[in-house]
Amino acid sequence: MADTPERDRRLAAMPRERARTVQPVEDLVASFMGSEAMRRMKRMKAISAALFAVLTPTQAAKVHPHSLVDGTLIIEVDDAILLSELRNHRQADLLAALAAQKTGASRIQWRRRKG
Repeated sequence: MADTPERDRRLAAMPRERARTVQPVEDLVASFMGSEAMRRMKRMKAISAALFAVLTPTQAAKVHPHSLVDGTLIIEVDDAILLSELRNHRQADLLAALAAQKTGASRIQWRRRKG
């Protein structure tokens, strides 16, 4: 396609992309702070704090909170031996720490992390 005056006129007639309307940062931050995503982030932060309160740093590095659904916290664990230890010996301590942090978790479902 050659550079012709008709092509230039057609391209010049096309609307250009324009800047979107400006929104104050305060409004954006305020809307995010009250959002469901922010509440989920705060809940996961409380869950992580509860896990670090009960577990050693080595254990906590192998434990990954996955999700919280209807009061059931799903936790994935890298190591099968650690998974067994947590499930059989540390679950009550973890539930007490989760309740102390007011996470809303009343039950723990354990999973072996794949990969």
